Amino acid sequence: MKTGLHKLAAAVIFLAIPAENTLSIPYTLWKIQKKIERTEYLSAEEDLEDLIPGLKGEKLLWGKLLSARLETDSRRAEDIYRDIISSETEISYIARLELAKIHYASDDYRETIRLLEVVPSREDSKVRLESLFFRGLSHKMLGEVYLAREDFKLIDRGNYLYPAYMELAELDMQTGDYSSAVKRYEAIGGIHSNPVAIFKLGVCYEIIGENSKAFRAY
Repeated sequence: MKTGLHKLAAAVIFLAIPAENTLSIPYTLWKIQKKIERTEYLSAEEDLEDLIPGLKGEKLLWGKLLSARLETDSRRAEDIYRDIISSETEISYIARLELAKIHYASDDYRETIRLLEVVPSREDSKVRLESLFFRGLSHKMLGEVYLAREDFKLIDRGNYLYPAYMELAELDMQTGDYSSAVKRYEAIGGIHSNPVAIFKLGVCYEIIGENSKAFRAY
C-alpha cells in the first residue's frame, strides 16, 4: 500500500464512504476514514496495516475499501475494487461506485455505465442516488440524451437532487426545449440563488427573444 489518495479519484467528488441505514462502516475503520478525510494519510495507512490482518467478512471488505482509497497505483486500486465487487455484498455497490468514478475521471464513460448497471434497489440509498447521477453524466457525455434524462429523473432527494435538475435543464437546452429549461432554471435560481442557473436562465431568455428578462437575469 502507498500513501496518498488515488490521483484519478482526486479529480472527482471526494470519495466519502456513505453511512447507510443498514450499512455502516465499523467504528475502528470509521476512525481511519476520518483520518483520510483530514489528509492524515501516513497515520491512516499505519493504522490500517495493523488492523487488516485481523479482519474478516464484512469488516475485511471495509478495510479493503479504505486500502483502495490510499492506493496511488491505479491498477492496484482497480484490482482491490474489483475484488470487493466480486463479493456480491451490499458493500460491493460502494466499490462499483468508487471504481466508476475513476473511470469517469479517465473519460471512460462506457465502462462507467457498465459498472453502474447494477445499483442498490433501496430508493433512499445514498449509493443509489450518486450512482444514478454518474451514470446519467456518462450517458450525457456519450450523447445518449434519453438515457441520461431517465437517470437524472430518478434522483428525487439528497445532495444530488439539484445537480441532477441542473443537468436536466441543460439537456432541455441541448434539445431546444427552452421553455422547460426556463422553468427548471427559474426553480433552481429562485430556491438556491444559484448563479450558474440564473446565468443560463438569461441565456434561455435571450435565445427565445425575451431580452428584458434576459437583462434582469444577467
